Amino acid sequence: MTSRVLDPALWLSALAVLAAVATAVRFRAASLDGKRRVASLETSLRMEREAVAARDDEVRHLAQQQVPHLIHTVLSGQQAAAPPSLHPELSKTEFGRALAEVLRTVHETTVQSADRAENVTRTTLGTFIRAIQPLVNELQGAVEEMVERHHDPKVLADAIEISHGGNQLARRLQAFSVLIGSWPGRQRDPAPLIDVVRGGVSRIRDYDRIEITGEAPFAVTSRAVEPIVLSLAELLDNAARHSEPGTKVQVWYVSAANGVTVFIDDAGIGMTPENRANAGLLLSGGQQIWITQMRNPPQLGFVTAGQYADRYGFRAGADQISATGGVRAWVFIPQELLVPLADVPKAAEQARTHPPVTTSAPAPPAEPASVAGEPPQYPTRADSGLPQRTRQGAGPRHAASPVHETQTPSDGGRAVGAFLRGVERAGTQGGQPSGPGSHLPDEGKHTDDDR
Repeated sequence: MTSRVLDPALWLSALAVLAAVATAVRFRAASLDGKRRVASLETSLRMEREAVAARDDEVRHLAQQQVPHLIHTVLSGQQAAAPPSLHPELSKTEFGRALAEVLRTVHETTVQSADRAENVTRTTLGTFIRAIQPLVNELQGAVEEMVERHHDPKVLADAIEISHGGNQLARRLQAFSVLIGSWPGRQRDPAPLIDVVRGGVSRIRDYDRIEITGEAPFAVTSRAVEPIVLSLAELLDNAARHSEPGTKVQVWYVSAANGVTVFIDDAGIGMTPENRANAGLLLSGGQQIWITQMRNPPQLGFVTAGQYADRYGFRAGADQISATGGVRAWVFIPQELLVPLADVPKAAEQARTHPPVTTSAPAPPAEPASVAGEPPQYPTRADSGLPQRTRQGAGPRHAASPVHETQTPSDGGRAVGAFLRGVERAGTQGGQPSGPGSHLPDEGKHTDDDR
């Protein structure tokens, strides 16, 4: 009887144990599943936090690196891409596409603003030049007539000072004209190289500090006379302004089979390697000129000489050290721009009989002498969208720009002739005219410093 009663109890106990085990297994499975869910949620939360941090990093990178770099490259005329993203994987997301759109908008806005600023500046500068140039021409013509009419040494002395000041003002206007793409008109007759150098000397303030040694037996062809005169004037002025007032600037020549080099040695403090490299870049003429992006103060002298050299086929540089530790600048005139002195009359006759063709390259933006009512030409852009100056296209490399056919750039040459005739006449009559600029106040520190 007892065994029969115990048997169900044992079975119940066994069932209870099995139920407890099943419950425990079930609870354990639930616990493990809960832990997996918690781990998954923690992983998701961590990934979300990392994604938010990556987006925050990208926004900071956009604001602190990409946008400033993009604006700087556009305003500097460079064609460099913005710094890459920190997290390239975001580029395929909506967030990455939104950032790319921001960069594109900033780029287009900056390019448009730079174009507008450049064209407004060029138009304003062109208007200024058109207003001042006729006055300078009238001044130089009046001084020339004064020199021809009067023989009083005192009058000649005053005329020489006025002529010298007018020459310097005309040189500055021509330097500004280069910035907006204008060029001097052609000069019909070749000129001896020594006269070309003297022409450059006559257009600087400290002309009496220039010491010329030797004389090259060549003349410069008609089309290159005025550009070389202006380039030499800029380099001579730069050398004189950066030397001690009592020192001389030495000018000398080296002839070779392929041309003549005019060297200019000053006794200044020289230039740092970085400044020499920058001067070499400007004097090479290979750098696009953006008025709104020039250094402060602007390096007008080097820019002018470099642009003339690039346009007319000679070379200029200031990458050497002079014997006194200053700067040695140079202008190399190739053989094709030179004529032997014995052939000058024949070359002058040919130049007058067969003037060069005036076909010129396409006019650059905001040409100062454009026909009234014509829209200004805006800078082109490279494939990257950055603004880019249009280089001179087809046509004779040394052809004169038609804009100056209506101007009188050669007036400067006539004024130089009057200047020299006045000096000679005053000397033969026993007068002692003061040198040009002798009564000018000290200009102090120039704003168009080249170094």
